[in-house]
Amino acid sequence: MISPAVSAQDSRRFAASLFAAIVGDETGSRFFWRLVDKALAEAATMQFSPMDGTGAFYSYIRCDSSNVPKVLDTVRDIFEDLSRNGVTEDELKKAKNKVLSTLVIKNELPMGRLIDLGLNWIYLQQYRTLEDDINAVKSVSIDEINLLIEQFKPGDFTQLSIGPAKSN
Repeated sequence: MISPAVSAQDSRRFAASLFAAIVGDETGSRFFWRLVDKALAEAATMQFSPMDGTGAFYSYIRCDSSNVPKVLDTVRDIFEDLSRNGVTEDELKKAKNKVLSTLVIKNELPMGRLIDLGLNWIYLQQYRTLEDDINAVKSVSIDEINLLIEQFKPGDFTQLSIGPAKSN
């Protein structure tokens, strides 16, 4: 499933990253608890991909073909709830901890730091320190994420499904 998101140049990219973690992190996300934990899907993730001038939320769900209708109903329920009620303070706190941990660990490796430096230079024409990014993540509010949900409507996604051919 793919839906639009903010670009790499948009300061809301940090909020978009946190939103994707809330919805589709591999553990502890809404997708995890409603799909994977309940054994409706083997895997269910959402990622935010900022690009030059555009961005996208990518969701990947792997499940048995007999579960597809229930999985899609559940996904629609998740996005409808997000549109109606937004994210919670607890979800945002957990997402910040995950994103900040990942950011710090990734930047401990030379190649991880160089990738961030290169992308910031290509997309923003600026040098950003690790501390700049940490502070940007820490400063994201629930209101910012809820405004993203309202503006980009991630529940209005384009879907591609691949599965076994049905025999007649």
